[in-house]
Amino acid sequence: MINIAFLYSELSEYFIGCIKSIKVIKGLNIKVIHWRINQDAPFNFNLSTEYRDKSKFKDTIELKSHLENFAPSVIFTSGWIDKDYIKILQGYRKKHPEVTTIIGLDNPWRGTLKQKLSSLVFKNTLKRSFDYAWVPGDKQVQFAKHLGFKAKFIKKGFYSAEIDNFSENLSKSTFSKRFIFAGRYATEKGILELIQAFKNIAADDWELHCIGTGPLKEQIPEIKGVKHYGFVQPADLPEIMKEGGIFVLPSKFEPWGVVVHEFAAAGFPMILSDQVGAREVFLEEGVNGYSFSWQKKNDLEIVLKQIMKLPEQQLLEMGRKSHEFAQRITPESWANTLMEIIEESSHVRN
Repeated sequence: MINIAFLYSELSEYFIGCIKSIKVIKGLNIKVIHWRINQDAPFNFNLSTEYRDKSKFKDTIELKSHLENFAPSVIFTSGWIDKDYIKILQGYRKKHPEVTTIIGLDNPWRGTLKQKLSSLVFKNTLKRSFDYAWVPGDKQVQFAKHLGFKAKFIKKGFYSAEIDNFSENLSKSTFSKRFIFAGRYATEKGILELIQAFKNIAADDWELHCIGTGPLKEQIPEIKGVKHYGFVQPADLPEIMKEGGIFVLPSKFEPWGVVVHEFAAAGFPMILSDQVGAREVFLEEGVNGYSFSWQKKNDLEIVLKQIMKLPEQQLLEMGRKSHEFAQRITPESWANTLMEIIEESSHVRN
């Protein structure tokens, strides 16, 4: 029997879906310790007994005892931001050197001074505590290498949407003239600029539908043709998707963006900023959408106008391509990667 412990940060529906994909594998026991549910994103998770809220433990001593009683042979941690997780993992590994340890990373390598310094510190202090790095894509692979991980100990495909949950629009014979944004109403998401760009293009027969909430909520101007849904539970998102349209994620900073995978699975053409990490897997320029740069003045407006001019049948075909690209990563491939790590590791206990 292999016991796997996840010392996780904020829960998400897609991560829970990935956990479901490994629960069906015989010979595995799962334990997930997670942060308290974020009040800015009040998801209604239907959690099973494998999940424990970190804040419910009296202190780190109780959390450490809980983990030791579970006796994991594999431990995953979400980065190294949670000092409690790192301390507990290091202590457990000292007692049980045979344990396999995995760190999840989603920050892309940008070569900043801060990253260079933090990678140097990690390499000299924390690297010895981890066997593998599990990352979403290529830019995160580069970061993992700078942290001291050799290529054979870096795995990709850590983030996966529950693609089967999203309705496909492939059977549609007509295309809905609407752009859809889904994300936090925050500066880094580019929501204010998107609304202004939509206003500037003055497309009377198109609409902009925005899903989410956040600190910029009160700053959102009332613009004709713009509809706001507020915060939407993941289970309700497919119903909104059924109408179709074009997905837009204009983020100024987006390490990955699982929402891209979700809308790709639902058959949406894409407009993504060049800062969206998931673009490397789910967008092929001119095939299922376009990218734009915040460094180029009015580039978002130009791309919005460009895609609006396309024939309806071409937009429908772009949506079908998005759905096709969404199959590149799945909860099943996520589970296979985890099993690959377990099988490769020389530390796994029999």
